[in-house]
Amino acid sequence: MWSFFILGLQVMVIVAWNGSGQPSSIFNSDVFKKVLSVFITAAILKLGQAVLDVILSWKARQSMSFHVKLRYVLKVVSAASWVIILPVTYAYTWRDPPGFAQTIKSWFGNSSNSPSLFILAVVIYLSPNILAAILFLFPFIRRFLERSNYRIVMLMMWWSQPRLYVGRGMHESTFSLFKYTMFWVLLIMTKLAFSYYIEIKPLVGPTKAIMSVHVSTYQWHEFFPRARSNIGVVIALWAPIILVYFMDTQIWYAIFSTLFGGIYGAFRRLGEALGHGAFRDQ
Repeated sequence: MWSFFILGLQVMVIVAWNGSGQPSSIFNSDVFKKVLSVFITAAILKLGQAVLDVILSWKARQSMSFHVKLRYVLKVVSAASWVIILPVTYAYTWRDPPGFAQTIKSWFGNSSNSPSLFILAVVIYLSPNILAAILFLFPFIRRFLERSNYRIVMLMMWWSQPRLYVGRGMHESTFSLFKYTMFWVLLIMTKLAFSYYIEIKPLVGPTKAIMSVHVSTYQWHEFFPRARSNIGVVIALWAPIILVYFMDTQIWYAIFSTLFGGIYGAFRRLGEALGHGAFRDQ
């Protein structure tokens, strides 16, 4: 969830910062290429997660089997490989790449741009997530795979999760998963729409204006000795908004739980007293 919010924040800042600021501007070629950089951020977060898993499991290494240790090591190696592959292929999607992408392209040679290479890398990178989404939407397939003893299936499940865990082979029905998924889809869409139009987009104009003002004399120059814009004001402007962005999901969850719970209880007539007889029986 936290990784999703970080990636969502990156996309919203890119869309709001470039072009008209409307969500439809994501279909602009330059804006869309910049939005594709979220996969690089996702790879970096995945590497951090893999390293964190190793750190948190370090004290239990003595009781781990060889296959479990191998899984942790391969997770780190795979995540580190994608942190290298995705930025390199992303640099070649641009004819004149901006920022650090130009540096990467200068390291590996300034040949012609090749966006299809990055798309292929993204498809391969997302293939485990696509498979996980399919298994989530069709729990009977996941139930079959978790109980299967075929070696290829065991290898696939070994990579995604340990074979022995609580609840193995036990899943909710498809309709229950659909209701649960729709609840969170509506909640997340509402939260992201509110964050974009109320929190992120209104700050872009003032931020650009602040960064365009050249400040030659700093009262606290020891903190920003080489700054050419008032970065401190920008940080102070965005910090509370970023904090609210990451925390207001709990508020939206409380609102949606109250609405959906009230509607569900009303249709099921929960707590309804059917006449005086119900009170007399109590």
